[in-house]
Amino acid sequence: MPTPYRALVICPALTAWAALVLAAPSASTPPSNGAASGALTLLLPLQGSGAGPGGGILKLDDINDSRCRAAERCGRAAAASRDAVVQLTVQSPEGRRYAATLALGAAPGRPSRSAPASARMGDWLVELLAITPEGRELPSDGPAGRPQTASLRVTPADRVSLGAGQVADLPRAGARLRVLSIDDHRCPPGVACGVAGYVQVETEISAPGVPAERMTWGAPTDAVAVRTWRGHDIAWCGVPPPRGVRGVEGGGQPPLQAEFFVGPASGQKASAPAPAGAVCSPALP
Repeated sequence: MPTPYRALVICPALTAWAALVLAAPSASTPPSNGAASGALTLLLPLQGSGAGPGGGILKLDDINDSRCRAAERCGRAAAASRDAVVQLTVQSPEGRRYAATLALGAAPGRPSRSAPASARMGDWLVELLAITPEGRELPSDGPAGRPQTASLRVTPADRVSLGAGQVADLPRAGARLRVLSIDDHRCPPGVACGVAGYVQVETEISAPGVPAERMTWGAPTDAVAVRTWRGHDIAWCGVPPPRGVRGVEGGGQPPLQAEFFVGPASGQKASAPAPAGAVCSPALP
């Protein structure tokens, strides 16, 4: 018998507060891919919010669904060019805020050209699964409009920032990550350079009974920002540029910190290059 799991469902209420309903599927419902990793599925209306794993809050700020409905009789080219986009905000228990734009393509399983369907927000992997009912609002919908609900899967992960020589345990991955070195060859802030340069990070990841594996991030000849290791995706979020600190004698700089996000493997091929920092949502100012 499949292992039961729980889905957190958030429905709009008549008041300004959303009603929370915790439901368990029947025994005939197969568990989702994230059930074993503590994932939750949130059903959010526009401006709705809900608690995810660990106590953070996910809010659905906006929905823009331009996908064709049967009543429109769109041509194939017009239908293929449309998508459904949501704007999301996450607030962590520590008060940090993250924002992301996710999108679905015109056809089921087809990616959108405007935005990805998932984002690494704080220490969550947030995935847009569906928006129902599908399609944009039409005049025939009447004055009540066409309220939509977004289905979002939230999976907890390990997100760490480390300086050279520092080590962090990754409890969800059952591993340990060490940053061996951070070599910053970027153009300094306020200086006119012919090239932007690059920052290169050397790491070592290990687990009990598993030989340590070294990984290089940011090398000019290898710009891959996500790698798969023992069923987990290791995403390099980047190295924030150095900034002067007021009050530090001699104008010293704080040590550079390399940021990583380690979560369950997505199953997507991770060999395509991506610019550092683009794979994770940065904290908002």
